[in-house]
Amino acid sequence: MATIHDGSNYAFDLALATERNFEEFGGEITFSGVVNVGDTDMSAILTDIASNALDVLFFPIFQPEGDSLVSQSRFIPGLENTVMLTADALLVEGFPIDSGEAALGVLMTGPAVTGEPYEAFPELWFEKYGEAPPSGFHAHAFDAANMLLDALEGIAVTGEDGTMLIGRQVLRDVFTNYTDYEGLTSLLTCSPTGDCGAVESMEIFEITEAEIHEGKWPPTIAWKPGQDSDG
Repeated sequence: MATIHDGSNYAFDLALATERNFEEFGGEITFSGVVNVGDTDMSAILTDIASNALDVLFFPIFQPEGDSLVSQSRFIPGLENTVMLTADALLVEGFPIDSGEAALGVLMTGPAVTGEPYEAFPELWFEKYGEAPPSGFHAHAFDAANMLLDALEGIAVTGEDGTMLIGRQVLRDVFTNYTDYEGLTSLLTCSPTGDCGAVESMEIFEITEAEIHEGKWPPTIAWKPGQDSDG
C-alpha cells in the first residue's frame, strides 16, 4: 500500500492509522507522501508511487485535490491495476462527476445508515431539496443538531431583556447523561467525553457508472462490518 495525505490533521492521522493497521495485519507500506491543498498537477507524486510495488493507493484527501489525483492516475503507467481507496472526505456527490471515468471502481470508507428510523429520511430530503443528501454524514449531523436543540430547550434561561443564557457546564451535563436518544443513526448514548456516535457504522462504498453518469447517490455498499472479505 501507498498513502497520500494533504497535511491536514484529518488526512495525516487517518493515513498514519491506516498504515499502522495495515502493517499489523502483515501488509507493507511502499510509499508515504503528501500533496498540498491547492495542488492541481499530481503527475510527479503519482509517478513516484507507481515506481514502487503497490496493490492499493489510500488517499484520505478532499476535493478538488482528490478529483485531480484520481483523474490523472489513469494516465500513469504502473497504476492500471491499483485499487484506489479513499475516505469519507470524498464521499460527496460531486466527486464521481468531477473525476469522470477515472472514478470507476474507486472505493471509499464512510458511514452507511440503515434501520427503520432512517428509511423515510432520504425521500423527505429529496422532496424538500430535489436531490439526495450531498454529504455522507447527513444523518449524523441531523442527530447532533436535534440533540443540541433538545438540550437547549431544557436548559436555556431568558433574561428580562430577552438575552438567552446557556450554561456551558449545564449543557455538557445534559450530553453526558443522554441515554438511548432516538436518532436516525441509532439509539444514542453519550460517553463522559460527549462521544455519542453509533458503533460499527463505517462501510466501504464503490463508485460505479451510475454515480458517474446517472446521478445515483449514495454509492452501493461494497463491504460492511461482519461481512466476509470475499463477499
